[in-house]
Amino acid sequence: MKQIKYSTGGVVLRLVLLAFVILFTIELNAQHMLGIISSESAGVNSIMLNPSRMPFSRYYADLNLATGNAFLENNYLYIPGEHYTLSNYMGPAGEFPENPENGRPVWDYYDQTDKNLFENARINGPSMMYVYGDHAFAFHNSGRVITTVKDLPYDLAKYMYEGDGYEPLHGIRFRNYEEFNISSLAWGEIGLSYAYRFLKNGRDRMSFGFSVKRLQAYSGFYLNSYNLDYEIPNNDSLVIYNFDGEVGYSIPIDYESNEYNGRDNFFKGSGYAFNLGVTFQRNLNHAERRNYYHNCEKPYAPYEFRFGISLMDFGRIRFTENARKLEFDNLNTLWDDIQQVQYTDLDSLIDRVGEEFSMELDSLLVAEQLDIALPSTLGLQFDYRVDENFSVNTFLMQDLKIGKARVNAPSQLAVIPGYHNDFLELKLPLSLYDYEKARVGLAATFFNTLTVGTDNIGWLSGMQDFTGMDIYFSIRIGLMKGTCPGENRWRPCPNNEFGD
Repeated sequence: MKQIKYSTGGVVLRLVLLAFVILFTIELNAQHMLGIISSESAGVNSIMLNPSRMPFSRYYADLNLATGNAFLENNYLYIPGEHYTLSNYMGPAGEFPENPENGRPVWDYYDQTDKNLFENARINGPSMMYVYGDHAFAFHNSGRVITTVKDLPYDLAKYMYEGDGYEPLHGIRFRNYEEFNISSLAWGEIGLSYAYRFLKNGRDRMSFGFSVKRLQAYSGFYLNSYNLDYEIPNNDSLVIYNFDGEVGYSIPIDYESNEYNGRDNFFKGSGYAFNLGVTFQRNLNHAERRNYYHNCEKPYAPYEFRFGISLMDFGRIRFTENARKLEFDNLNTLWDDIQQVQYTDLDSLIDRVGEEFSMELDSLLVAEQLDIALPSTLGLQFDYRVDENFSVNTFLMQDLKIGKARVNAPSQLAVIPGYHNDFLELKLPLSLYDYEKARVGLAATFFNTLTVGTDNIGWLSGMQDFTGMDIYFSIRIGLMKGTCPGENRWRPCPNNEFGD
């Protein structure tokens, strides 16, 4: 295979861009999916929010055929609303606008705020849930890809966007003493969930639930910078006064040739993760006293209100295959002629970086395994039933930032009014993304089976600057409580005002 030579540009820039290389080498076709997890027809998908909600499902049996989500959001690169038309990009020509200042197809918010990015692609395969009295069981699986940029300094973001030749950055010493992170993780998971409704007191019910998930990872990368003090004197030199940080990666390439090697050993790491949750529910009515001969006969008990708390994605993946962890401790250099430097593979790039710091790869390498934590979140949920057809769901999802090396989940606050009848359910997610950006979404569920939606309808319409996208779907089949298959069988009254 012919080797291609690359110009290093700037060492910091190249290390940063490595995170995005991982994302685009992942062969998986498509966090929150508010319109699905809040739905009256969530079924087995409710475990993505809180596993303890399963006993309160409208269904005693549920089969998810496929659920998918494609999400991207950032606060730096954008396309102005007046230049953005989704139909133009979906055609065969792919007509993108052009920034008149630099000819690029995107603009940038150049202000003195830290820059963040969150990318999430998820697809849930066939999953099942069964509710038996006070007990609920589920089997579930999914493939997930998450890439995050957290608290990237604005000057470094501009350097990445414009390159070394952007003169307004020249001659300025940038001291970035606050930590910033860039990470990416691609993995699959298979899990089992269980929930038990342990409290029955009048109209009050309470349940506890948990999920255990086995994780198998395809690739992972992280860069943590704890101190970056640098200056760009001109378009062909870089001064690093001090750099403290670490880089870890396990990606499916041969580091000496850049050739793909994922066929030999597809999974590079493994681990476990847990979800935990508790839900309290006050039923709308007292349960009818009746003996049920079959599990399917027991009708659904609608809630007046319910409250839940959950800990989600608590776990990590350890990479032991093709894994490297590098540490940079109080390093400095004056790098002249940086545009002239070339490399042919990842090892030669790292060697060239080490050479500038008067170190070899072996000196930077501190371990041949690494751990990356999943995006752990603390969730609070409160649902209120307005009447038979209207309800309001509220969620708070707080990023816990567990682990030194991790992918970060954006925190979010959401209020979701909804309407449902026997054939149609509409959700209007109103959310505050990362506690900063207000978003309005729309989701619809048809015949309790097909859900399509977005938590940010603005990206479809061009009503705002395009800073990302969000779309999701779900196809599932559920068997309603209080309805048994087959004929010539006694059944209780299907009135939803009775049951447990």
